Amino acid sequence: MMSIYVGKEGGPHIAVSLTIHPDLPDLTLQTGGARSFLLATGHQTAMYHRLNSYCDDVSNVRTTNWSNHLQNRAFLIEDLKRESSMSKNIKQILKPTKQHRDEIRPDIFIVYFRSPLCVGFSQIHLLETVKSIWKAGGYVYIQTLGVLLSEGDNLDVVINDLLREKKKSEMRRYRKKVGNPE
Repeated sequence: MMSIYVGKEGGPHIAVSLTIHPDLPDLTLQTGGARSFLLATGHQTAMYHRLNSYCDDVSNVRTTNWSNHLQNRAFLIEDLKRESSMSKNIKQILKPTKQHRDEIRPDIFIVYFRSPLCVGFSQIHLLETVKSIWKAGGYVYIQTLGVLLSEGDNLDVVINDLLREKKKSEMRRYRKKVGNPE
C-alpha cells in the first residue's frame, strides 16, 4: 500500500500516520489535523478525498513492545525507505547543470503525527519511531507542537510533552474507573 502524498515538483512528500487507541486523540481529530496540515503544505485535494494513510488499530492491545503491533507504521517506514532511495537514484541520474541547480529543490519526506503520544506510547517507543523515520530519510511533523523534526534534533521537549500527555491519559482512565469523569 503506497500512500505517500507526492507534492508539487520539488515539494514535500507526506505520509500520514494514524493510530486508534483509547489514550490517543480521536481518529476524527487525527484525520482532521492531517487534512489541515496537507492543505497548509499545498495539497489542495486533501479536503475532498479520503485520506490515504497508514492506520493501526491497537485499541485493545496491552503491551510494552508496541512496534510488533503497529504493522502499518512498519509499512510506512518501508515505503519511506523505498521512496527516499528512488528519489536519490533519480537525482543522481538527473544531475542539474549549474544554471538550473537553484531551481531544483531536494525532495522532502515528512511523516505526520497529531501529537507526541501518537508517535510513541513511551519514551523508548517514541525514540525508536523517530529514529527509524530519520534513518529512512524522513522528517517527523508533530502537529500539536508545531515542529518539524530533522535528524539530530533534540527530542527533550517532545519527550516531556509525551510524558505530560501520558499522565493525562492515565488520569482520565483512573477517573473513568472510579466514576468521576472530570
